[in-house]
Amino acid sequence: MGGKRQTRPIRALQAVAIGPEGVEAEALLAPVEAPLTVAINDRPVAVLMRLPGDDRDLALGYCLTEGLVGSPEQVRLVWVCEDDPDLIHLTVQGDVPDRPGRFVPTGCGTARAPEDELRMLPPALVPGEGPWLSAEVLLALGAKLREVQVLQREAHTLHCSALFSTSGELIASAEDVGRHNTIDKLVGRAARERIELPQMVLVTTGRSSSDMVLKAAAVRIPLVASVSGPTTLGADLAESLGVTLVGYLRGRRATVYTHGQRIALPQPAA
Repeated sequence: MGGKRQTRPIRALQAVAIGPEGVEAEALLAPVEAPLTVAINDRPVAVLMRLPGDDRDLALGYCLTEGLVGSPEQVRLVWVCEDDPDLIHLTVQGDVPDRPGRFVPTGCGTARAPEDELRMLPPALVPGEGPWLSAEVLLALGAKLREVQVLQREAHTLHCSALFSTSGELIASAEDVGRHNTIDKLVGRAARERIELPQMVLVTTGRSSSDMVLKAAAVRIPLVASVSGPTTLGADLAESLGVTLVGYLRGRRATVYTHGQRIALPQPAA
């Protein structure tokens, strides 16, 4: 039923690893992030950003947990579109709530209408010439982020994001149950306090999926670093939008995925 799908939804991303011993090119596997359209009785009800796989289960489970389908007994068929493997149809008996279609990002942010999400992408940042941040400063930011995770140490299960200057000075931090919320809190504070976001480095505990990169690009933050890794779409967007994307910022190591010219990389030992 439907078109062919890759059996392993992962892809290698070319990157540069930096650490105490210098710089080394590497290819790291990242999860694929791609949209899945869900339709009930030929009417689109949602676009889910997801890891491809178990798509029919995902579509059916989403419709049940969101109340779009009252019970499994209402569902007569769940099928994949023959011409588009990223479109799942549910044939349902009985009444179906008449709700506008929604776009649901990979994280825990609020779902949005597709027309809101599919707006024009923000203009690309211009990486410029020469380094903007030293590798030494970058590698120290992971530890500095841990220092401001006050609630995480007490309650756990929280995300944290922080803004740093290019010299490594902490400017602002925020914790929340949602990784998206931590960025929104920082952007709101920056607006109130007139913090120049194009001069900031954003460091976060959340993975760099497409929506996280889009949030940073929308407010012109040029460098996003995470203690986790990116999705494929997150890395692709960072490349096209001129955002320097850093992952696995742990200990004294980090992986640079896009626009590494903003970072003064250490020279290999002789």
